[in-house]
Amino acid sequence: MNDRNKTKAQLLEELRRLRREINELRGVRDALRESVQLRAMSADSEDSSACAEEWEALEYMQAIDALVEAKNFTDNLIQTANLMIVGLDACGSIKLFNKTAETITGYRKSEIFGKNWFDIIVPRDRYPYVWDMFRRMLSKKVVLPIPLENPVITQSGEERLISWQCSGLWKKDKFEGVICFGVDITERKRMEEALRESENRLKIILDSVQSGIVVVDAETFEIVSVNRVAAEMIGLPQDQVVGAACNQFICPAGKGSCPITDLGQSIDHSERVLLRHGGGTVPIIKTVVPATLNGRRCLVESFTEISERKKVEEELRNAKALLEGVLDAIPDAVGIQDPDHRIIRLNKAGYRLLQLTPEQAKGKRCFELIGRTSRCRPCATERAWRTKRLERVEKYVPELGLYLDCRSNPILDENGEIQIVVEQFYDVTERRRMEEQLQHLSQHDPLTGLYNRTYFEDAMHHLEGSRSTPIGIILCDVDGLKLVNDTMGHDAGDNLLVAAADVIRKCFRHGDVVARIGGDEFAVLLTRSDRTAVEGACQRIRDALAKYNEANPEIPLSISVGFAVGEEGTINVGELYKEADNNMYREKLHRSRSARSAIVQTLMKTLEAKDFITEGHVDRLQDLVAGIAAAIGLPDHRVSDLRLLALFHDIGKVGVSDRILLKPGPLTADERAEMQRHCEIGHRIAQSIPDLPPIADWILKHHEWWNGEGYPLGLKGEDIPLECRILAIADAFDAMTNDRPYRKAMPVEEAVEELKRCVGTQFDPDLVEEFVKLFKQTNG
Repeated sequence: MNDRNKTKAQLLEELRRLRREINELRGVRDALRESVQLRAMSADSEDSSACAEEWEALEYMQAIDALVEAKNFTDNLIQTANLMIVGLDACGSIKLFNKTAETITGYRKSEIFGKNWFDIIVPRDRYPYVWDMFRRMLSKKVVLPIPLENPVITQSGEERLISWQCSGLWKKDKFEGVICFGVDITERKRMEEALRESENRLKIILDSVQSGIVVVDAETFEIVSVNRVAAEMIGLPQDQVVGAACNQFICPAGKGSCPITDLGQSIDHSERVLLRHGGGTVPIIKTVVPATLNGRRCLVESFTEISERKKVEEELRNAKALLEGVLDAIPDAVGIQDPDHRIIRLNKAGYRLLQLTPEQAKGKRCFELIGRTSRCRPCATERAWRTKRLERVEKYVPELGLYLDCRSNPILDENGEIQIVVEQFYDVTERRRMEEQLQHLSQHDPLTGLYNRTYFEDAMHHLEGSRSTPIGIILCDVDGLKLVNDTMGHDAGDNLLVAAADVIRKCFRHGDVVARIGGDEFAVLLTRSDRTAVEGACQRIRDALAKYNEANPEIPLSISVGFAVGEEGTINVGELYKEADNNMYREKLHRSRSARSAIVQTLMKTLEAKDFITEGHVDRLQDLVAGIAAAIGLPDHRVSDLRLLALFHDIGKVGVSDRILLKPGPLTADERAEMQRHCEIGHRIAQSIPDLPPIADWILKHHEWWNGEGYPLGLKGEDIPLECRILAIADAFDAMTNDRPYRKAMPVEEAVEELKRCVGTQFDPDLVEEFVKLFKQTNG
């Protein structure tokens, strides 16, 4: 080690070693002296004297050598020491001044040796103090050595602060001077002062910050520093917070791991709670960063109370929950979009409408939700961004199969700029369908699907005065519809109308106006069609009717057709319609009787198919009623009407369901009421058919009983027409003595007895008596 770099402690250790070596030399000297003395005692005096002189000389030489060596060593040690070494005599004159002292002060030893230390080196303001200390050392009033910090004045006039260790030099109670060892601590003091100033500034800054700040030892987790705000938040003076464990106040009870020391994070930014002294907690947001302060691993924690923010957040959460609840309670779909058309939020109805989950909809543009790659056209939201007002678009969305009423309402900020757009989607599919249905119904006949009278008249009105000639009008009327309605019921009549509409529709072009303009009337409006074309259309109708009746013989379809054509000049469509109607009416007069006859024949065939009017039954019934009529003396014309009644009395059963007619067991009350309607149905049929009106009343009353318990009118006794009373006995006898779908025939004797049993209740007593007489005469 270089001697100039030796510390004060090392220099003192060298001096102590030197003293030990000198003491060892003294020990050697004493041993030699003792040896010489022994030799002297055993030798003569001359030899002894010579030996003593020899030894003394040797001893002196050795001592000188030792002292020289010690002095050289000490001088070298003093000059090379990394300390100021200054020696002063009792008057303060400089007697020792080493190399380090020269370096620090700028004075050479030769320049300053012998001069007064206090006059040259000590600053004037420190002179009284230093001189006082020197005098006290002189008078032994201080305990030596004395540690002292005192500045010196360098040759350049600069002050350097020296840390001194001074010791007095005494010889036999006489003060010889003082030796001082000094270390230049100027830079250290400056650094310390700068550090103190920095710490003071930092303390001022930290105390002025409105956030709490604590410094925590990273090893012990003790708080080593705290600012004013943190102490006030904790509720203790700053000095009482310092030294406490950080989790006594921050992150109470050490809950969780420290993100910095335990989890290795470089920074922690989290929300915690601060435990106040005396109880209670305060929500804080805390930032922790690791730091090294004065060689010490620390954690610097800053935190701010967020009670108000938490309150506002809670209010915002509640408000958001309320708004979302309101949003989700809206039955129609609602979507909130950003400027890029991305969905910020959909309500529950929106997710249901689009059949998506929130995860599937998140971050997507509105058009992407339905599988498109570009915006819809037209787009209500795009219009709203452009106009900054509510926009509405109604459109069909094929991806959803729905009609949507889209209403986009922009939300503006205080500068009038759009922040978001709230779009409502109303599913108006049912409304549109109803509108289309209403539109269709307003123009179409609901039964046949053809245009209705209103549409037909509008079409005629548009052609009024038109020069788009030629124009043709065809009118069609279904023959015998009332008869079908009366006999078969309105369902059968409706079916006949639908069949007629289908026959007529198929005979015309798609653009021709084919309409049902009344109960049994149809009309066709043809443009740019001359007489030849219209006549051809009428023939197509007749040909189609023939094919239909061939394929559907159950109820014949008959249609009377009339037409008119306007070929030149300005056409009066109203007059043209009247002409076609007159032509159709004339044809109807010729066709009505034959059409009704054809229907009657069809009805009779229907009854035969149901096994109600078989040839044998009609013949037997006619013979029975004729026999009873002859027995009581009725004229021939009434017998003829009775025979007609026997033929047609059950014609009304064509309007009764086969399920009821052919039921093998007893009928229910509703089924019985339905069955009894056949009298009324037959009455209407008879009134609609030529030659049958005279027996229509009998058909209505042929199920009345003598005691008034029959139907449909509840007539009794002789209020019931005679013909009906005769028919009742004959029909009952024939029914009992012949097989029916629901039972077997009984013997004629039993049938006669049954007639007798029902005398006075169901049957006329006098007529039954006549019938029994007739039966006995006929059967011997």
